[in-house]
Amino acid sequence: MPFGFNLTHAALLALTLFPALVLTVRHSSNACLFVLVLLAIARAVTRRQSRPLPAIDRRYRWFVLALAAYPVFTLARMLAASDHNGAALDTTLRYLLAAGVFGFIARIDSRRLQLPAWGFAAGAVGAAVAGWIGLHLLRLERGTLPFVNAIPFGNMALLLGYVALLSCFWGKPTHPLRRLAGSVGLACGLFASLLSESRGGWLTLPLFLLALLASLRLGRLARAGIVALALAAGAGAYLGNDIVRHRVEMAQSDLAELDKGNANTSTGIRLALWQAAWRMGTEHPLFGVGRGRFQPTLAEYAREGRLDPALTDKRHAHNDFLNHFAETGAVGLLVLLGIYLVPGALFLRAARRDDALLAGAGRAGLLVCASYLVFGLTESMLAVTMNAAFHALTLTWLMALVARREAELTAVAAPADAVARQRRQTWLKRRLLPLRIALARLLWWVPARPAGLGRPGGPMVFLRWDGKLGDFVVSGFLYGELKRRFGCEIAVVVAPGQEALYRELPGVDHVVDCRRRHPVDVLRAALALRRLGAQYCVELNDRARWSDLLFMRVLGARVNLKGAGPAFNQFQLLDLPDDGRVVDRYRAFLRHFGIEAADWRFDWPLTDDARAFARDAFTSRRARLVINPFGASPLRSLSAARVAEVANDLRADGEVVILVPPGNDGWRDAIRPLLRDGARLCATTDIRQSAAVIAAADLVISPDTSIAHIAALHSRPLVALYQPQPDNLARWTPDCPALELLVAAPAADGSGQMPVDSIAGAEIVAAARRLLAAVPPRARA
Repeated sequence: MPFGFNLTHAALLALTLFPALVLTVRHSSNACLFVLVLLAIARAVTRRQSRPLPAIDRRYRWFVLALAAYPVFTLARMLAASDHNGAALDTTLRYLLAAGVFGFIARIDSRRLQLPAWGFAAGAVGAAVAGWIGLHLLRLERGTLPFVNAIPFGNMALLLGYVALLSCFWGKPTHPLRRLAGSVGLACGLFASLLSESRGGWLTLPLFLLALLASLRLGRLARAGIVALALAAGAGAYLGNDIVRHRVEMAQSDLAELDKGNANTSTGIRLALWQAAWRMGTEHPLFGVGRGRFQPTLAEYAREGRLDPALTDKRHAHNDFLNHFAETGAVGLLVLLGIYLVPGALFLRAARRDDALLAGAGRAGLLVCASYLVFGLTESMLAVTMNAAFHALTLTWLMALVARREAELTAVAAPADAVARQRRQTWLKRRLLPLRIALARLLWWVPARPAGLGRPGGPMVFLRWDGKLGDFVVSGFLYGELKRRFGCEIAVVVAPGQEALYRELPGVDHVVDCRRRHPVDVLRAALALRRLGAQYCVELNDRARWSDLLFMRVLGARVNLKGAGPAFNQFQLLDLPDDGRVVDRYRAFLRHFGIEAADWRFDWPLTDDARAFARDAFTSRRARLVINPFGASPLRSLSAARVAEVANDLRADGEVVILVPPGNDGWRDAIRPLLRDGARLCATTDIRQSAAVIAAADLVISPDTSIAHIAALHSRPLVALYQPQPDNLARWTPDCPALELLVAAPAADGSGQMPVDSIAGAEIVAAARRLLAAVPPRARA
């Protein structure tokens, strides 16, 4: 990827700075969160889709809902009680903001999304320095800075050190500098915690030890040795460190004073506040006394003689759970538990996976959830915006890392898993098809209109928003032919991220992006083009989709054309052929307007940068052999082992280049050790670069995807790998003059759901050599 500072780089910088500065620069965690929100808004407004990435599993929506439910409930509770406590809402809104940026952060690939771990190590070091300055230079009572309470300071310093060390085990092998940074980060985090004298955070040390032992994957004897060493270190800290011994002895003294009836100690005050909070919750069990009403209620208790008046200046109960029970009741307590238990369940699931990064990030996230839960037993950690922002951002970053890594692994999953998953999806779609047709007829039926289409004298709008690049390549000639014959305005509605591609096509005047699954976006796109006064609205696919029908209704074109079979005849039906290549359907569409001869091999203009990239992709004058491993699904993709087998065998026939687009780090790591000299990877950043490499190739090997059609567009000899699906073969076989079509063996159940990876490597190599013999490579100077 060319160097440049873009939205992704800015997001990574903010994610790295928020742990690095949280305990040393005031308001830094809030500032980083607000910056991420602005970046997410910028991405949503521009809808810039820099690269295709595997889809995030829908179960992570529960994480977003859990975070968003906390501030939404707080706002609802305040509105219901006519209580306008802005401070309470301000704190909980951090979780809503974090939920809003989750999707934006999760678009970053897992390799780069690990970079913020360095910020945790830097933050732990900064905490140690800040604690020393606060204790020895500023002469504060405990090691902290004036803007941070000592208890959250020590707790967050520990958490910074924990994550810094655990991140060392996310990759294999771990770089020595990363191990050093993690070790230093843990030591500094422990040191800062000691300077702060925050005893509650020390209860999380056993949890960290468990996470560390799980990350090390050691035998029983080694684990027992580490536990013994930890116990010895704890005993040594107690005996040899005045701070630790003083704080432990102070706790014992507080309990002794409490037995004598003296509650005016640190422990005694906490117990009195806990009792008061419990009383508030039991007196108002469902919704509590109201957010921010803890201190006024303490004053009421003091006036009634039920509380020591000296405690009425306390703003919270020094316990997150009792504080929420008192202020928001049992319902609010359940909502609070959601931001611990829902992420914890997702992190626990990830921690059980075999992948080192996924399991490591899952363990780190689980430790963050458990640690904040423990911290909340002795301190109201979520009562301050800085603490809430740090917690919300840490959870969001780790969950985004888990979700992105899981999506990347799923994209290169074993063919057997992909087959089972796609069969389940196909079965469900077939069962729902009659219902979809019935609903479409009920809601959107329009009587058939006369077959005559007339001459296109006004604008034409094409719906091409299914996001398939192969269809973009095959159908691109439509617009140029219509423009040359009739000169009418042509608008195209496309999926986000494809606007630039369609603007480059000859004949296209207007391009509007639209997410067809979002009703508001469908309405926006239709209203944006309504001013054109379209004569025709054209949808040439075979599916009955509510988005097509809603768009056509709002657009209000004089004639709506649908290229589907009779079952979908909500609008005027075109008599397009169901058999033959899909390009023949598009030619038949043009014949309705009197255009008989159409050259579908339009010249897709490639930029100078793309052509320069293609020149650099090849390093010799030998035959240029290009392999594209990836299709639209795992069933249409080749495994790293299969590609390596083919590439290594073809090294004798020419220079082998393997196209690898972004978002395939797991696949890339798997194939690198398998490749020999003469076969190498070519990292592309967009489809233009891939198209330029294909145009310069002497032979292309590709599954059923847009790359195969680009090879046909440029008349490149092509070995095409397809699944045994007759309908798909009939429609989408590339119209290529030099073609070797290899089809996977049929599935036993006749479903056609067999992966192209089941085609033998020797068969692919033999087909490539037959093409090279029939079409010699181009001569080069």
